[in-house]
Amino acid sequence: MTFWPREHFKKFFLQRRSFQKRVSKAFSNFYSSIDSCQTFASFCSEVHGREVPQFNLVNKEQWETFLCEADKIFFNEGDYLLDLGCGLGYLTEEISARYNIQGFGMDFSTTAVELANRRSSLIFEERDVQNLKDKFCDRQFKLITSFDGLYGSNWKETLKALLSVLSPGGKIMIFQSTVLKNRDDKIPLLEDFEMVTSKAWDFTESERAFYEHSKGVLEKMKRQFEKEGSHKAFSIKEKECDKGLFWHQKGLAKRNFVTFERKLIG
Repeated sequence: MTFWPREHFKKFFLQRRSFQKRVSKAFSNFYSSIDSCQTFASFCSEVHGREVPQFNLVNKEQWETFLCEADKIFFNEGDYLLDLGCGLGYLTEEISARYNIQGFGMDFSTTAVELANRRSSLIFEERDVQNLKDKFCDRQFKLITSFDGLYGSNWKETLKALLSVLSPGGKIMIFQSTVLKNRDDKIPLLEDFEMVTSKAWDFTESERAFYEHSKGVLEKMKRQFEKEGSHKAFSIKEKECDKGLFWHQKGLAKRNFVTFERKLIG
């Protein structure tokens, strides 16, 4: 399993089709292994606060912060949600139900999209964030989310694409972890973009604690994973924790939650 890319990967490398295919295959294998794994669902219950299989770094504190900000949006009947990097789509469903809006999920994992569509009445498609305006025609979204699903993005171009399908009064809400080359480097997601106003939260310490807690829960549940035949899921999450803690020990890891809104003119 390829450890999901951080910012130190070169952008051109991330955009290469061969690399995307390898990552897509790796994620597809992972999603297949966790979709019906009860031990993994129990693991998620302890570390994320909900007993559904998900593959992101959003703990209970971050989820509550997200909901607090999303609650401020004035939703109307017929509004839409777009969830980028939706994985198996459980969070897409939860948000859609909470605000009574139609949800759309996008992911580059064929398996994740197939499993989500098999289970859910929402719409999930295998897509990237390029040319969203053309793909969705005249449809706009009141809430656009990404829970660790936009790594390797050119943020100026990505925000331009997302703004092209953002409804008036809507928000773009993104969680992202970053590994810096140097401690004082500026995080691309936190740059001052002329076309938007933004608000940011630093969850770096929360992420470090999340990794430590996750590693402890994994060790406690190791025999359960083995008994269920879920060695792959255990190994992937263990490696993720070890690599995450490695970068935190070096002081190069950062985690942020950022909301974007269209900048008012005049």
